[in-house]
Amino acid sequence: MTKTFSCNGHEARVALLGLDDTLGDAIEHSLSRDGCALTRAPCATSVLDGLCAACPDVIVLESRTSDMSAFGLAQEIRQRRDLDHARLLVLQNSGRAIDKRRARAMGADAFLSMPFPMSSLRIEVGRLLEA
Repeated sequence: MTKTFSCNGHEARVALLGLDDTLGDAIEHSLSRDGCALTRAPCATSVLDGLCAACPDVIVLESRTSDMSAFGLAQEIRQRRDLDHARLLVLQNSGRAIDKRRARAMGADAFLSMPFPMSSLRIEVGRLLEA
């Protein structure tokens, strides 16, 4: 049975940032089955105003090990007053402890190492929505 996610009495809103098509499509399919309203955008600071307008409850941000722009975007998200309610989940292709610490230092509320089972992502998004 599929769990329906909600947040504060409304349909859960999730923003997917910087995800390649294959991963993004899989996440979108899985979370939309759970009742989430999804928006997708590239990992760039130019998306911040649109992100604020979408008012997401959870932001899923993909970060490649060598891509410091994702960490910079995470930091900018945390500095935006109109996004301070949103929970930030960072997906990274490295599970090194230093990368997890860096993600937390830049404002991530949760971290998943790629590859991961889709069930882990669903559990983590559900946990963030309940926080």
